[in-house]
Amino acid sequence: MCKMTTSFSLLALAAVCLADTPNEVHRSIDTATDWYSDWADTRHLYHTYDMDRDNRTQLRGNGKVEIGNGVLTMYGSPRIYLYAAVGTLWRNVEVTAYVKATHDGDILDMPTTNAVISARTNHYLHKDDPCQAHAYYAKINFNKGLFGFQKEFLHDETTTVYSSTRTSKSFGPIVNKFIGVKMVVRDDMDDVVLQLYVDHTEGANGGTWKKVYETRDASDWPASQGVTNQGFKCRYNYKPKKGVKDLNAPVLRGGINVFLRSDAVAGLQWKTASIREVNPIRSDVVRIITERPSKIKKRLRETPKKGKKENLQSSKSNATYNQLLDTHLSTDMGSLLTDLRSSIHKYIFTATAYVCTLIMLVGACLGLFMYRAVPDRQLEQKRAFPSVCVDPAESGDQKPTLGPMNSSRALI
Repeated sequence: MCKMTTSFSLLALAAVCLADTPNEVHRSIDTATDWYSDWADTRHLYHTYDMDRDNRTQLRGNGKVEIGNGVLTMYGSPRIYLYAAVGTLWRNVEVTAYVKATHDGDILDMPTTNAVISARTNHYLHKDDPCQAHAYYAKINFNKGLFGFQKEFLHDETTTVYSSTRTSKSFGPIVNKFIGVKMVVRDDMDDVVLQLYVDHTEGANGGTWKKVYETRDASDWPASQGVTNQGFKCRYNYKPKKGVKDLNAPVLRGGINVFLRSDAVAGLQWKTASIREVNPIRSDVVRIITERPSKIKKRLRETPKKGKKENLQSSKSNATYNQLLDTHLSTDMGSLLTDLRSSIHKYIFTATAYVCTLIMLVGACLGLFMYRAVPDRQLEQKRAFPSVCVDPAESGDQKPTLGPMNSSRALI
């Protein structure tokens, strides 16, 4: 009886755990590098650069966050940076989170109330290199119920350069309830495919995920501020092909972090968040080899600005991040090999298919040639040996009909 009770308890626990885990659209490449929120215990992040206990979650921006009972609540306009595992970068990702906006009066009066998820970003480093802010944003607008994407190109102390926002149709205001959002970003050779999925069940049985918007960055999504390519100071070394302008360039590189952001939403709540690296649709193995994170290691290090005072907490957190960054970029081979292995498998499969098709075509041509060659030989033989090959019926001669006497003589 005790064994049966224990078994039922384990099954119930497993069911609860599975119910709290959102269903996946794509499988993880390596579950060891996945990130899942652990927000059960009560704690706070008050200061910029504060790092949470998992050493992968950091507070940035202006504001604070409170954590507890599985929920992270944002006050002000903070950013939560979620770093990739040591030795990896976030590139082809599936980012999942449930988000809720309260204070519906403020939301209905303000059209720019958004929850934002950013991927493929090194935004943390924009003070030293403004072009590292090159990234994709998924935006959830609570005022009109819009879901869409935007691309950031540059972020310095005075200027921020964005693309236009590509959005879905309006689904109406979204307030006072958790809505599940999945942001999927994947390479398709020289393009980047962006998808948004939504769950309205608050995660029941892993959620019922429906795609509400998809777009493709095919180097046709420029900066919208009227910036000319000559005046645009970013030069992205991962542009897909010749002739593509930098102010059109898709983000064809991984990022050290993904971040969550609140735009003018007081008390924005997040729960059941996760980030997983998934396979691309198709990837360019040559670019993966040449675009090594270690190449930009020197530029990426965070250094305090001269003449700018930092509090003790910021200095400690800054040093912690530099150490983390060094570890990331000195052991980036794991991410490279993962992408490389996936690309090689795809290229081998494609090459094998081409070779098999070529062999079949050659075989078919040889068979057709042999089939046509046999009748040609027979015709030549008929022309060379007419006495042997000619049928009497064809020549018009008839054999004499044998009567009774003739037939008997023939038998003698």
